[in-house]
Amino acid sequence: MAGSLVRRVVVPTAVAALASSCLAIAINLATAFPTEAWLWLVVAGLTTVTFLTSLWLQHRAAGATTSASTPTPGAQTVDNSRVTGSLHQISHVRGVVAPGEDHLR
Repeated sequence: MAGSLVRRVVVPTAVAALASSCLAIAINLATAFPTEAWLWLVVAGLTTVTFLTSLWLQHRAAGATTSASTPTPGAQTVDNSRVTGSLHQISHVRGVVAPGEDHLR
């Protein structure tokens, strides 16, 4: 369990944080030494890494939402403004239902 959490959450987040921090440092160096063209190549490379990391995180988030949004059997689902399944609305209920009873006292 802990290994999958590290692989699914911590590693991508750490990669994004590291890439962003390195990009900021590279931009500071490239603007401090404008004649050093290789620094701007480093900026371009780190921008690409940051972009790909962002895509990676978005892809993982989209996959997590798709699998998490699968309805459970018997649950209410909404499809094109139609409600299917059982739907109950209860309002202004007072009283106590004892175990084994099906009505309020």
